[in-house]
Amino acid sequence: ARINLAILSEEDGEIGEAISEYGRLWDLDPKDPVPAVRLGEIHLAQSDPVGGIEWFQRALEADPASELAHDGLVRAHLAAGDTLTARLVLSRWSDLGHDTLATTLFSRALLWERTGDWEEARRSCESALALDSARVDGWLLLARLLQRAGSDATAVSVLKLACAHLDKESRLWKALGQSALRAGQPEVAEMALVRAWKQGDKSSRALLRQVAIWHDGRGETASAQRVRGLLADSLPLP
Repeated sequence: ARINLAILSEEDGEIGEAISEYGRLWDLDPKDPVPAVRLGEIHLAQSDPVGGIEWFQRALEADPASELAHDGLVRAHLAAGDTLTARLVLSRWSDLGHDTLATTLFSRALLWERTGDWEEARRSCESALALDSARVDGWLLLARLLQRAGSDATAVSVLKLACAHLDKESRLWKALGQSALRAGQPEVAEMALVRAWKQGDKSSRALLRQVAIWHDGRGETASAQRVRGLLADSLPLP
C-alpha cells in the first residue's frame, strides 16, 4: 500500500509526499533497494545529483547487483560533473558478470558514450546487437560511435547491414544517407535517402537537396532534376 501511494504521489507531482512515503518504506526495510532508487531518481530530477548519489549508493548497499542503482549512480556522477567516478562505477558494474540482457548492454553503451569512452561503448553496443539485432536505436548508436572514432566508411557498412536486416525502418535509411554523405559516398546516399523519403520520412528532404546540389556540381542536370522532381511530388522546392 505504501509503495503504491508513493508511486501515485510521484506520478501526480506530489514530490514531498512521495519522498515521505519512500522514506518510510526505506526505514521499514533498508534491505529493499527500490525506495532508495526512487529517492535517487527524484533527487536527480530536482537537479540534486549529490542527493541522488547518496540514495543510489544506499540502494547498492542493499543490493550490490541492482542494475537500476548502478545506472542511476553513473548518471548522478555524470550530472555532478564527475566523469572519472562515473567510469569507475560503470567498470564495477560491468565486472559483476556476463550480461545476457540486451537492454542492460544498451544502457551501458549509452552511459559509456556519455563518459567519453567510445571504445567501451562500442563493445557494449555490439554485444547488445548480437543479442537483439532488431533494435533500431542500437544500430544508430553503433554508427554514431564509429563516426566519433573517425570510421565513417565502417559506419556506412554497419548501416547497410542494418538496412538489409530492417528494410522497413526509414530512420535507418535516413541514417545511412547521412553517413554516406559524410563518408563521401553520394551514390549510396541518394539510394538510401530516396528509400527513406518513399517510406514517408519527410525529414530527409534537406539531405536530398544536398544530393541534388552534388549532381549539379558534377554537371549531371538530369539526375539533379530527378531528385528535385521526387521532392516536388510532395512539396515544391523554394
